[in-house]
Amino acid sequence: MQMTNCTVGYRDFGSGGRGLFLRELLKAWAFIKKDMKISVGYKLQFIFQFFQIFFSVSLVYFIGRMVSDSGGSSHLSRYGSDYFSFALVGLAVNSYFRTGLVRMTSYIRQIMNQGTLEAMCACPMRYSWLMLCSTLWQFLFDTVRVFFYFLCGYFLFGLRLPEANWLLAVLVVVLSAPIFLMFGLLSSSILVVVKRGDPINWIFSSLGALLAGMMFPVSVFPGWLQRVSFFFL
Repeated sequence: MQMTNCTVGYRDFGSGGRGLFLRELLKAWAFIKKDMKISVGYKLQFIFQFFQIFFSVSLVYFIGRMVSDSGGSSHLSRYGSDYFSFALVGLAVNSYFRTGLVRMTSYIRQIMNQGTLEAMCACPMRYSWLMLCSTLWQFLFDTVRVFFYFLCGYFLFGLRLPEANWLLAVLVVVLSAPIFLMFGLLSSSILVVVKRGDPINWIFSSLGALLAGMMFPVSVFPGWLQRVSFFFL
């Protein structure tokens, strides 16, 4: 219904390049508005997502204290930070990774179970743009979640990143998001064919979490495994 309401008035934009661009933006906004209302509508689940962030940050913080109390680790010296700061950045980046890969396939599986996949694919949109619009709200919401990660770490647990290059970090995230989305599209296409079981999702969500240096530096691995981990960095 929201998407139907938002399509009213497309012809007012004209048929030129600017009109086409505005129509596509309007379609994207319709998806964002629809998914936002669904997400916020389940208030308990929506609130629990932020509580989950608090418990994740707390867990990493106390593990970091244990590492610091035991003398620290030489593997962290090259990063110029303690374990807590290192792992918290890893959790934040992994949030974007899961949006592009895991949550997209979960969304496809959901609409397949609801029997609405065929109806959605019948929309007058390119499939690539359709899938991209379906994930826009998740990327926007995960941006808020990432901000909450650092907000919680800074005010509650004393997170300090004095040498952080925030502009470069934002640039890396912006450039990495399309790559995560590409893997999500590949994973979703396999899911549509096989229905259950997705090797792309398993490889990059399971092995990626282990080998990409999310919770610990890859320098702790033996030499041969460090070379394998470079494919996930």
